[in-house]
Amino acid sequence: MVPGCPVETVPETSEAETASWRRSFWADLPRAFVYPLTTKGIGLLVGAGLVFALLSPGRIHPLSILGLFLTVIFIAAYGYLSAALLKIIQSSAGGDREMPDWPDLTDILDDVVKPFLRVAAAFLAAFAPLLIHYWLRGHDTMMRGWLSWLLMAGGTVYLPMALLAVAVYQSAAAVSPHVVVPAIRRVAAPTIAVAGLLWVSLAGFRLVETPIVGWQARAETPFMIYLVAVVLNVMRFYFIAVVGRLIGIIHWHYGRQLGWLRRL
Repeated sequence: MVPGCPVETVPETSEAETASWRRSFWADLPRAFVYPLTTKGIGLLVGAGLVFALLSPGRIHPLSILGLFLTVIFIAAYGYLSAALLKIIQSSAGGDREMPDWPDLTDILDDVVKPFLRVAAAFLAAFAPLLIHYWLRGHDTMMRGWLSWLLMAGGTVYLPMALLAVAVYQSAAAVSPHVVVPAIRRVAAPTIAVAGLLWVSLAGFRLVETPIVGWQARAETPFMIYLVAVVLNVMRFYFIAVVGRLIGIIHWHYGRQLGWLRRL
């Protein structure tokens, strides 16, 4: 059993709404990319972009007092991003059609530290074999040889199910193979599809992000630096929303097949 395992619940929707929402999982995949682009979603993205751009250290020297302060705040922001990702996964897993509000920030431990540790545990569980392989090779080039690519592919498939597990069970212990591996076996095709789309999305994001970061480096006024930072952060939150949506809809369509104890 996973610590903190919740009881089973059912989404509070009418039969007509449920029938309408339970369209094909495969049809829902491309809709994930427009999921954040509702009126509410755009407002959430822009609002988050405006705030997080202010937290970026930018060109302030990281060893200055202000630079150290902003760096600590920016690192803490990653914990908040983890909480946002998990909340979007939970919302989508429960069948919600719109982005949820950003998480509350009332307790640093529960709202920042724990979500960050859960997401970090999912990444570590997914890619620990690859990192160990890299270490055993004497820190040689990581992606050299067929075993490296096999471990990368395995981690890529493991990651979305591990993130879904920690979102559902609200425990880092849910990244355990005895939870994740059987779930992947039960819904292998959807999990592989989501894993592939995550990497395609990441590649597209990086392709767009790289020139924008270059524009920010060449910006000469504080306003332009801030404006580009806003654009970058809006893009990052959009990416997080899409990733959370892709992972969450696995549970919405295949929750019972996963064999977990609840549907959100």
